[in-house]
Amino acid sequence: PSTRLFRSRNWYVAVDPSTSWNVLSGTAQFLTNETQIDITLPVPIQDTTRTFLMMAASGDTGARQAGRHQVTGYILNSTTLRFNRGVATDTPTVSYYVVENTGGDIFVQRGEILVGAASLSNTASLTTPVNTSRSFVILNSRIDADSSTAINQGFATGELTSPSTVLCERAASGNAMTCRYEVVESKISGLTIQTGETTITATSAQATLASSVDTSRTLLYFSYDSANNGLSQTAIGGQLTGSTQVNFYRYLGTYNNRIRWYAIQFPTGANVQRGNIDGSLNATDLIVNAPLAASVNLSRAFAFTSATSDGTGTRFPRPKWINYFTRSSNLRMERFLSGQEYWLYWQAVDLPPPNLIPNVTTLNYPINGSTVADSGIDFNFTVVDDSNYLKECWLYTNATGAFEKTKNVDRKSTRLNSSHTDISRMPSSA
Repeated sequence: PSTRLFRSRNWYVAVDPSTSWNVLSGTAQFLTNETQIDITLPVPIQDTTRTFLMMAASGDTGARQAGRHQVTGYILNSTTLRFNRGVATDTPTVSYYVVENTGGDIFVQRGEILVGAASLSNTASLTTPVNTSRSFVILNSRIDADSSTAINQGFATGELTSPSTVLCERAASGNAMTCRYEVVESKISGLTIQTGETTITATSAQATLASSVDTSRTLLYFSYDSANNGLSQTAIGGQLTGSTQVNFYRYLGTYNNRIRWYAIQFPTGANVQRGNIDGSLNATDLIVNAPLAASVNLSRAFAFTSATSDGTGTRFPRPKWINYFTRSSNLRMERFLSGQEYWLYWQAVDLPPPNLIPNVTTLNYPINGSTVADSGIDFNFTVVDDSNYLKECWLYTNATGAFEKTKNVDRKSTRLNSSHTDISRMPSSA
């Protein structure tokens, strides 16, 4: 091809604008003859593989049995959530948050694990292996037995045992159990995940984080099993109590619970508020409110709560609370059967707003203001991404007097250590 002068211009490469979030939230109630309900979302999910579900369920005195109030839920498709229970009696209520990452910087795989009546655990294989150090497991579980003497058989933990294996495990068998899991893998700059397993055999237990976190932007999420049946035995509270410390609580006694926890530190711009509510003198409470010191953006906010309970009987589901925001400055927790003292531990997560201004870098070659004689140009640039992942790079030039995008270089499959040099060739007429 002929050689011609590539006129003088300036260049830069734009790298990875920060991710953005959308949250849809609500409550739903089973009718007394229903074991399954489908909830139509007011706004469709853009990508279900970039979206996860957080949920909680509770019921009144008619829902004492496990199969009546233990509920599992999952994202069925882009417009529908599905919730299931085992016994069509009474009217339990579910609260939920649908959390979507619209920047495509998380990857969610979901499925169901069935544990046989005589078994304590089972596994599922992931279609795509994940980086376990950058992933966490959300789990909800149930048994379908119409019994209040086997509630503990429906409590389980969720964890990754390998990059492609998720484990659902409980402490007591006797009835078949259903686990619904979501494995959330993050490629978000500034989001870190630590995990561990802790056993509580008294009224409290502690876990120590390997690395210090910023508590103002870190969520503690956990699931747990229960070796014993009963109100206190199946009710565990948890809270991040320092930059390297997690505490777990049970109202009574020397029972045994195994806890799988995740400390999820979100990027700068997130705000996690937390607190506890002392209900040790308020057995009749059905509704409690947690005023927030800083208002949240309800389109980017979700909550996670846990609770302890007094009592060793079977007046379930007294320890079970749902949660929802009544306004931007208030988180409400609600149960439908009173009569037991408690402690509530709440966390309200306000996810960071999008930053649409990307990081930029100039080219190594050609240098700004240079004139190049060639029929095509090798564009050489070095970019650094602090999350060790590079999603995409955009090449800009001011050939028309204003900077405009000229070529998109897709690097979605490229993992970086600290820097990466990319060569792209385009004709001089570009």
